Amino acid sequence: MRAGLVASAGRLPRTLLEAVDAFEDDPLSHKVFPAGFVRSYVEMKREEWDDFHAEISATLNIPSGVVEGTPQTGGPQRDRCH
Repeated sequence: MRAGLVASAGRLPRTLLEAVDAFEDDPLSHKVFPAGFVRSYVEMKREEWDDFHAEISATLNIPSGVVEGTPQTGGPQRDRCH
């Protein structure tokens, strides 16, 4: 039974924004929580996402309005450490 639930769930959200979108789109969220809560929670989490990206962009000196995921010219280059 449990394996069937996991298989039917699909891919898990990889970012906060994907998780918020999934929460907002899930009919169960609207069944369990009042509409005002869903609206407020989604708005709060999207603001959190925007604030996070603004802070990271400022820290890395990335100009505002740059499309996420595009290569940058100039500014510091960061190596990924895993």
